[in-house]
Amino acid sequence: MRWKWIGAIGVLTIAILIAVVYVYLKTYDYNKLKPLVARMVEDATGRKLSIDGNINLKFGFSPSLVVTDVSLANVSWASQPQMIEIDKLETQVRLLPLLLKDVEVTYIRLIGAKVSLEQGPDAQAAIPAYSPKA
Repeated sequence: MRWKWIGAIGVLTIAILIAVVYVYLKTYDYNKLKPLVARMVEDATGRKLSIDGNINLKFGFSPSLVVTDVSLANVSWASQPQMIEIDKLETQVRLLPLLLKDVEVTYIRLIGAKVSLEQGPDAQAAIPAYSPKA
C-alpha cells in the first residue's frame, strides 16, 4: 500500500512539473529576446537586424519558432537599404535533440522574402561573411 502512495505522489509531481513548465513557456513574452537576437546577428555579420513584428513559439513534438517582419541591413555601397526583408520566418526543430542541447532544424519557411544581392565596385559580395565559433 505504501508503494502505491509513493508512486502516485511521484506521478502527480511529474504531472504538475510538466504543467508548470508548459504554462511558463506558453505565457513567456519571447519579444524580450529581440535585442539579444539582433545584437548576436550584428556581431556575427556586421549588419543591423530589425525585428519589427512578433516572436512566437508554437508547441508540439516539433516546436516551431515564428518571427514576423524581419529585415537585415545592406552594405553602405548597395543600392537598396535592406539586403533581406522577410514578412514571416518559421523554423521547426526536432524536440528530443533540442532537449539534449543539439538543434536539428526540420525546415525553414520564408514567406514574403525579398533578397537583394549585389556586387560591389571592387567585385566584393554584399553577403556577410559568417564563421561559426566552435
